[in-house]
Amino acid sequence: MRSVLRVLPVLAVLLVAAPSALAAGPGLGFDKPLFVDQELAGGEPIVFADVAHGTLIYSSHEGTTHLYRPGLASTAPASFLANYRNQVNVWTSTDNGATWKRSINNVFNGADPTKDLGFSDPDLTQDEGGRVYDTGIDLANDSVFSSVDGGRTFDKGTAQCHDGDRPWLAGGKADEVWMATDTNTGGHTVYHSTDGGTTCSANGVADYGATPDGGSFTGFGKIIFDHERRMLVEPVLFSDADGKVTSIGVGTATPNADETYKFAQHTAAPTPDGIVAHFPGVTLDAAGTLYLVWDTNPRAKGTTGGCDGAETPTSNSVMMASSKDFGNTWSAPVTVAHTEGHRVLWPWVTAGTTGRVGIVYYQQSNLADIDCQNADISVEAASITGADTPDPQITTTDAAGRPIAKDTTICQGGTTCVATGQDRRLGDYMTVALDPAGCEMIATGDVTQLDPVTGSQRQTSLPLFIHQNAGPSLTGGTCGGPAAGGSSFAQGPGGVTASCRDHAAPSSRIARGRYLRRERLRLHGTAVDRGCHNAKAGVSVAGRVAAVQVAVARSVGRRCAYLLRSGSFTRARSCRRPRYLRAKGTASWSLSLPRGLPDGRYRLWTRAVDIHGNTERARTRRNLRHFRIT
Repeated sequence: MRSVLRVLPVLAVLLVAAPSALAAGPGLGFDKPLFVDQELAGGEPIVFADVAHGTLIYSSHEGTTHLYRPGLASTAPASFLANYRNQVNVWTSTDNGATWKRSINNVFNGADPTKDLGFSDPDLTQDEGGRVYDTGIDLANDSVFSSVDGGRTFDKGTAQCHDGDRPWLAGGKADEVWMATDTNTGGHTVYHSTDGGTTCSANGVADYGATPDGGSFTGFGKIIFDHERRMLVEPVLFSDADGKVTSIGVGTATPNADETYKFAQHTAAPTPDGIVAHFPGVTLDAAGTLYLVWDTNPRAKGTTGGCDGAETPTSNSVMMASSKDFGNTWSAPVTVAHTEGHRVLWPWVTAGTTGRVGIVYYQQSNLADIDCQNADISVEAASITGADTPDPQITTTDAAGRPIAKDTTICQGGTTCVATGQDRRLGDYMTVALDPAGCEMIATGDVTQLDPVTGSQRQTSLPLFIHQNAGPSLTGGTCGGPAAGGSSFAQGPGGVTASCRDHAAPSSRIARGRYLRRERLRLHGTAVDRGCHNAKAGVSVAGRVAAVQVAVARSVGRRCAYLLRSGSFTRARSCRRPRYLRAKGTASWSLSLPRGLPDGRYRLWTRAVDIHGNTERARTRRNLRHFRIT
C-alpha cells in the first residue's frame, strides 16, 4: 500500500533507449491462468516455492484500500466481510499450483491478531532454517510473522515490528529476517529480527539521505539477502534538489550484530524521464550477478494529453542492467521490452542459474496515461539467457493469453484512489518467482470477472496464478517435463540463492622466470577460486578472488623480518606473524618494488582470498619459494 503518493518526474526529454538488437531464444508457454480464490481479494500478490516443505505459498492484499467504489453494489462484499480479519490473505498448494487452500482461517490456529495484524503489503521470504516469513500493515504498524510448515500455519510473529509503509522482507540465517520499510516519522529504514519475527530491533539502519550535489537518495523496492556474500541489497532512487528522479541504482550493506552498519549507494543508470512503476526490481542469479530492472516514462515535449494536463505519454521501455561486483560497476542498460504504440509498466524480476533471468510486466493496449485513461492490460513474460553478457537472448510471450483488465485505468495515487472512486484493484505491483524446477510462476490480480449474481464490477481484484509449462526453465531444465536444476534453498520472490556454500580456499600461482633481481623485486602470477557445486540441487556458484597478498620473509636466526612496501623490513618477529603486501589485480596479479633485497635467506609466498573470506595456505611449490641472496 502506498499511503502517500510519490510523484515521479515528468520530463520533457525524449531519451528512451532504442530497442537492442537481441536474439530470440526458444519458445516458452504457460498454463491457462488459474484463480487461486473466487472470493478473496488478489491485489499486490506474491508467490513463493518452499522447497523445504513441498508447498507453494501465495499471499495478497486483503482488499481494504483497494476497494473500487463502482463495485460496492455487487454481492461480493458479503464474502469479503465474512472473511475479513485485518490480515493479508494466504493460500498454500501441495500440488505445484494445481489447487490452492486458504491458510487465512487457521493461521495461528485461530488467527491471533497480536502476531500478524495488517491487511496490506504482503511479502514472502525464507531463512536458511526453512522458516517462511510474511508481512502486513495497518497504516500504523508493520507486522512480521513466520511459518515452519510451508505456510499452512504461522507460529511466530509480532504486529509491531515497526510503524511504516510498504515493508519488504529478506531472510538470513535460521530465525533471522530483515524488514525494510518507509517509516512514518523518517525515511526508508531496515529493521532486524533474530527470533523468527517475534521481536524486531528497536533501532533501524537508514537507507536514505542527502547526496553531495544537494539531491537525495532512498531505498525503494524489494530487499534481498545474498547468502554467499552475507550482504543486503535493495533498489535505490536518486533525485535532484527539486525532488525529480534522475538515476537508479542499489544500496548494499554487510549487516552486523550491533546494527551499526551503513548502506553504500551505487548508481546503475540515468533515468531522465523518471519511472512509471512504484518499485524497480533487483534480483541475484546463482553465480552472484545482480540484475536491476525498471520502466521508463517518456513524454512528448510541449503536449498536454496526459492526466491533469501533463505531457502526453509515448512508447516506453522495460530496461535491465547487470553487475558482477555487487553494484560497484554496471553493464550498459539493455532494452527488454519496447513496442511502438504501447506502454509497458510494473516490471518484476527473478533469476536462476548463471545468466538466466525472468521478467514479467504489464503491457497496455495503447498509449494511455494509465492513471486516468483507459486501456486493456496484458501480462507479458520475458525469459532471458545470457543476461550477464552483452548479447542476451530474450523470448517474450503473453503469459495469460488474454487481458487481466479490460478498458480500465490503474490508479497510482495510493489510498486516495478509494476516496476518488478510481480503480486501484491491481494494487501497486505483480510478481514472478520460480517453482522447484526453475519454471516461472506469476502472481497478478485480475479484474475481468464480474459479480456472478449482479453482473456488475467487483469491488476488488481476484488472485490469479499463471504457471510456465513449456520452454526452458531458469535453472537449465525444460518446463512441463521432469524437474532439472533448481535449488534446495530458495531466496524467494527476489531470486534464487544457490544451495551450496563456498568453503573452499582459492589458489594462487607464482609465475616462473626471473622474478627476483638484486636491484628490484618483480612478481606476477595468477589466482583462481573454484566456488562450489551442489550436484543434487544442480546449482553451481562461480568463485571470485577478492585479493592476492604476498609475504617476503628474511630469516633472522629463528625469527623473521618481513618486507614492507617501502623496501625496508620489520623488526625481527615470530615467523608466525607475517606481514602481507597487497598485489595488484586478482585473477592476474603482479607486485613490483623499486628497491633490492640485502643478502640473506628468504622465503616468499602468496595467498589468495575469495569474497567469502576463504584464505589460501602456503603449502606447495605453486605459491611458495625459498631462495638465498649472497
